[in-house]
Amino acid sequence: MKKILLILITGLLWCSVGNAGINEPGTDQKCFDLFEKKKVFKKEFLPNVDKDKHIFIVYTSCRDDYKNWEWGWVQGLDIEGSHKGAHDTCLHYIDKQNAKKKKSKFPGCFLYAIDDQIVWGKDIAVVKKIEKDAKARFAGALAKTKGDKKPITPESIGGWDAKCDKGEDFIKYVATVEGCIGIKSIGKPDKSKKKLVIHLHGDYKGTDVNNAPKFMSGYSKLIPDDANFFFIARPGHKFSGRVRSAGKWKNSDSINQNPDRVAWKKGWGSIKLITQTIYRLKEFYQPEKVIVIGFSGGAQDVSVMSGKIPGLIDVGILGGCDCFVSPRRFWIPREFIKTIPRDMPIIMISGEKDDYIERAKNYHSIAKREGLNVELHIVKGGHDAKVTLISQGKDIVKDALK
Repeated sequence: MKKILLILITGLLWCSVGNAGINEPGTDQKCFDLFEKKKVFKKEFLPNVDKDKHIFIVYTSCRDDYKNWEWGWVQGLDIEGSHKGAHDTCLHYIDKQNAKKKKSKFPGCFLYAIDDQIVWGKDIAVVKKIEKDAKARFAGALAKTKGDKKPITPESIGGWDAKCDKGEDFIKYVATVEGCIGIKSIGKPDKSKKKLVIHLHGDYKGTDVNNAPKFMSGYSKLIPDDANFFFIARPGHKFSGRVRSAGKWKNSDSINQNPDRVAWKKGWGSIKLITQTIYRLKEFYQPEKVIVIGFSGGAQDVSVMSGKIPGLIDVGILGGCDCFVSPRRFWIPREFIKTIPRDMPIIMISGEKDDYIERAKNYHSIAKREGLNVELHIVKGGHDAKVTLISQGKDIVKDALK
């Protein structure tokens, strides 16, 4: 029996089972009784409801023998996008279950609840009334979010304030609007070099220092002689020998205790500091080309900032990209595809057994369809930065850095 299923969507996944559609409340009383008996609404759904911060929508499904169930939920500001995201998530999980079972099947996914109100078995008019109230609550916040996502020029970053009490030297620290961002180089930085290469690590949640510079030291064999190479400690993270990078949240802060951390980390709160760091490094070293390599959450940052600040990056390398394409309560890569320069190379590298391989494939498919200069390389291995970028993907990375 499945336990809690978080809102991890592998993309725009459509299912052919059943006739359930988006916005369609469930009517199966036996399925509803099963959820009630197990107190799923109280235990699993209600703790994720916060009507002051987001709209909560959940779709559910019961197998036709009523011995198993699945669900998908989303927290968002956009009611239509949240419906689609929750529905797609639920479909993804029942697709996986239906592929395993030959006899008993999940018939489809149906709307179960909006916020703290169960709509299973309710008339569509009741659903519309609840949706109308939810839309009214977040109309202003949604408008602001859409405004924040509008592209800005790299030059506009030059007007932002910057501070760093450790001293900005562009070797250990870079100053931002919120304070110091820690950096580490491979080799001695030199202003005469023509390229600036930056690595953005993934989402490390531990309490120890982030050891990405040591773990990824194999880059030294791939970096061309004409490139300065820096690791950036993403906001809230800490490298050995550096103070923790500025930011509202630490990397180890609990999502359950701080639900806004995800929206901040995968939104303008964190990405703003990363883009300012890249911009200031670019202004200081004056390279002819800026290449940014991201892995996992770092790859998501690269894909977002490429469209949020077109022209800041010349080449983006997305390793093991956790590239969401369905709406979430945080910024997702797909939202920024249309504003990425069409001549900017985007090189995606994912392990064949990577947990997020389907998201990478879906993002690549959509980006290709939108006319981006994007390529996807599938290599051996799973979700491992060293294996993906340095071991199995070394020739791809090396070629991109030339």
